[in-house]
Amino acid sequence: MAKSAANTVVILIHGIRTAAWWQSRMAALIAQETGATVIPLKYGYFDTLRFLCPFGICRRGPIDRLRKQIDGIRDEHQGKDIVALAHSYGTYALSRILHDNPHIKFHRIMLCGSIVPEDYDWARVDDQVTMADKRQAIINDCGTQDIWPVLAKSVTWGYGSSGTYGFGAFNVRDRFHALGHSGFFNEEFAKAYWIPAINGDAIAFSAEDKKEIPSPGWFDVFRIPFRWGQPIVLAAAIAGGLYLGANRFLQPCATGEVPRLGKCFTSDQLVSVNDLTGRFQSLKQTMAEVLDAKASNLFPPMDQYAFDPTQETWQKILAAAGKVEALAQRGIDDIAQYKKNMFEDQGKVIFVSSTVDIPVDAKYWNAFEQATAQFTGRLTVFGKMRSHSGLPDSGQMRQWREELTGMHEKLHDALGQLIDKIKA
Repeated sequence: MAKSAANTVVILIHGIRTAAWWQSRMAALIAQETGATVIPLKYGYFDTLRFLCPFGICRRGPIDRLRKQIDGIRDEHQGKDIVALAHSYGTYALSRILHDNPHIKFHRIMLCGSIVPEDYDWARVDDQVTMADKRQAIINDCGTQDIWPVLAKSVTWGYGSSGTYGFGAFNVRDRFHALGHSGFFNEEFAKAYWIPAINGDAIAFSAEDKKEIPSPGWFDVFRIPFRWGQPIVLAAAIAGGLYLGANRFLQPCATGEVPRLGKCFTSDQLVSVNDLTGRFQSLKQTMAEVLDAKASNLFPPMDQYAFDPTQETWQKILAAAGKVEALAQRGIDDIAQYKKNMFEDQGKVIFVSSTVDIPVDAKYWNAFEQATAQFTGRLTVFGKMRSHSGLPDSGQMRQWREELTGMHEKLHDALGQLIDKIKA
């Protein structure tokens, strides 16, 4: 394909609870197919609790960080057309940046998995989209099988289900696909829909647009505004906290005990609780390092190899795999050491310290098991790679990439769950 977007800068913006594994792969593909400069932007790990929090202060961090990076891109690439491709929470962040910063302009905007409210006033930011035909300039790729925008709108304030049902606005082009929330990030979809848009071509209808494939009927259950349950839960939590506080004041802990999390602990027990939390923090760090090492050092040369299989690139892949493998093995060894202090007894998990034995929630034991399985799966794939004789072909490399990508998503989910457990 002729490279017709050499004067274009494409920025990629990811969603929440992700290391954005798709960005490097899409960046390589878009750059190769269009000649554009592609810049993946990250704003850090954004957890579910902050996502659900309805107050602006909870969401400002990622938005401010993105805005500063976009300003930097504008200064660095003056005179070039800037195209934004955003997914999930990235669409919401982009919409707020446009709303609050009239000086920021884009040539074309492409959304997928959007959680921007359906009534977002695109006309208000009309002069911030420089392409003349706005209906061609703002593209909203919707997944008719994507439940997450519907849930986001239902459970908290400020979001919308535009990524499932569209905006239905005169100046936005809704385009529908029979896909889930992350189903857009494959080579076939990008070549069919995003590459032409970046090259400046007219926007074509999707196959699903012509077939009228609706979303599943059970999605309607989640169109109920469950978000109104938040004030009820908050009021109950405040009332419960006041009750516990009053009860503790009336019935303090025994001599030698201290209150924590609504219970009384001896000093020995507190040491054990803190030790367990510290171990989870350490495991969280190892998991995050594995994710970052794969996304930053392993996936890019694997993607490059698929297009240009050379001995030099293969050696880079093996070297990067060795570093990730060492991190995964460290995680397995740490977990094995942690589990020496835990055992199951009649359906309960007991944590044993040097001074006292205390029961802990089984979810901690399960988290260790899940993390071990994820680390072990990577070692298996790396073993296949090391034992391969000669240069692997592109098909074999793609297969390994797909296996590791699937594990990448699962480990990322496990990391998010582990963080939630630490906060619980």
